[in-house]
Amino acid sequence: MTLQFQRELESIALASPLLAPIIDAWDTLALPDSWIAAGIIAQTVWNHRFGLPLMHVIIDVDSIYFDPHDLTETGEAKHAA
Repeated sequence: MTLQFQRELESIALASPLLAPIIDAWDTLALPDSWIAAGIIAQTVWNHRFGLPLMHVIIDVDSIYFDPHDLTETGEAKHAA
């Protein structure tokens, strides 16, 4: 990924009223080995490219994490939104 492409992707993501607050608060979530799933990012970029509202057809945000120290349902329930 070129630096120009990375900056453009960041600019699009941070312009999203849904993604920007999530990205801004990501560290406070304190989820181990965590990621925002690609679906929302891909759809946001497509929406931008086609001139649609950035949140068009986006109904949820998936996050993925792995905590090797707590694989229990109780541990997962602590992180549920």
